[in-house]
Formats: sequence, C-alpha cells, structure tokens
Amino acid sequence: MFGTNLGIWDLLVIVFYFTFQFSLGLIFKAFSKDASDYFRAGGSMLWWLVGASAFMTQFSAWTFTGAAGKAYIDGMLVAAGAGPVLSRWVKREGRTTSRS
Repeated sequence: MFGTNLGIWDLLVIVFYFTFQFSLGLIFKAFSKDASDYFRAGGSMLWWLVGASAFMTQFSAWTFTGAAGKAYIDGMLVAAGAGPVLSRWVKREGRTTSRS
C-alpha cells in the first residue's frame, strides 16, 4: 500500500497520532487569544523557566546538527562528551577517528 511496507496497524497508528495532535491543538486554542499570547504564555512564565527552555532549545539544535559535524572533524571523543579540553590534545596527537 502506498509503495511502502506499512501495514494496516502502522497506518492506523499514524492516523490516530495526527488526529490526536490536531485535537490537542483545537483544545488548547481556547487558552490563547493571539500569537503573542501563544509564544509568551501570556507573560505569566517565570524568567528562569523561559531561560531554561531557550537554553535547551539551543542545546538540542546543536546536538542534532553541530555535534555530528564536530565528531566527524575531531573524532568521536568530542561527541562522547570529552569536550574542547581533550579535543586539542587528541587532534595534536593525530588520534582522530575521521579519515580527513
């Protein structure tokens, strides 16, 4: 069906997921009057919660995009969390996992 290996149960789960998400959108639409109210939560969020949310958004974006490139250039040691402290030593010693 549709040129894939998806069975009927797979398609039902996908349809249920999108229907559920759409329903949640309609329910929570009642709590927001405009776009500013939606994005700023009506100005009622605590400053540290907004800061933590912004930080985790940036961290997540870097993890999925920048970390892969950094690991390819400097080796898996950096991606494993050793960070910039050890990456200079690893690169200087020529102990990278990349073939460049």
